[in-house]
Amino acid sequence: SGGVENVLAYNCHFRNTGRGLRIKSMRGRGGYVRNIYFKDITMDSIKGEAIKVIMRYPTSSIPPRGNKTPVFGNINIENVTTKYAKVGLRMQGLSNQPIKGITIDNFKCESSKFGVIMDSCSTIYLKDISINSNESAVHRFVGNDNISVDNMTLDGKGIGVMDLSEMAKL
Repeated sequence: SGGVENVLAYNCHFRNTGRGLRIKSMRGRGGYVRNIYFKDITMDSIKGEAIKVIMRYPTSSIPPRGNKTPVFGNINIENVTTKYAKVGLRMQGLSNQPIKGITIDNFKCESSKFGVIMDSCSTIYLKDISINSNESAVHRFVGNDNISVDNMTLDGKGIGVMDLSEMAKL
């Protein structure tokens, strides 16, 4: 499979959509996703994730050929504000090929049910992140390595759950 590279999206507004920013692939696709830039994005009433980067996409209308794994890298997301999303941020790589090289700078999400879900990620930089949940927030960080955080606030009502199991380095 080929890939996607050198993409810039800026000054966009999403309203009443299934997902906000979504980058997806699955095992068997191979290829790459690199040099992707999202900047100055506003969202309102997102049914799923405000930001979703996933290598574990479960189905496809075209069956994958072989066992090649996708490679994600150099993805930059900056100045994103969301008024409501079911999930603030979800990033899920593969155990043998983590998502690498993502920077998220200045992401604000008001009223989410689930805050941050990160599995199998490496070399991730999160700066000025604020996720305020209208319910008991669930945050999950599993099987990650080399995650840098500079000023992250995860807030919610009620008792939240934070799972930091299998963190190599946070």
